[in-house]
Amino acid sequence: MSTAEAAAAVRARGYTPADTSGYDPDRALSVIVGMLATSADGHPQRAFFFHDGRFVGTDAAEPSATIGWIWSTDDTVALQYQLYRPSDPMCCPTAGAATVRFRWTGATVASLDPLPSTSWDAPASRR
Repeated sequence: MSTAEAAAAVRARGYTPADTSGYDPDRALSVIVGMLATSADGHPQRAFFFHDGRFVGTDAAEPSATIGWIWSTDDTVALQYQLYRPSDPMCCPTAGAATVRFRWTGATVASLDPLPSTSWDAPASRR
């Protein structure tokens, strides 16, 4: 599937592709970061995973405020999640960032690192 076709798959799920630089149809695992199509401020975002150019799922059941693609190998993708303290406004996360690696297992995508909470009350949340 071409990058344009993969981006269309993201749009079909209600998200606008925000970063396609992690997409490569020739890799066992690649990613497109998308933001909710109806968003006025760029939030929330989701990572859409592709195996050999075929959509296979998202990074989490709930979207995150801000996700960045960091790097990829043939079967692993690293994403960075901006982290918020409970009192942080959406514009300005102050709790740092978490890097989470995802790997293609041969049948599914598995997280290799803990995914931060989405709870606004958590000391460091991906919201």
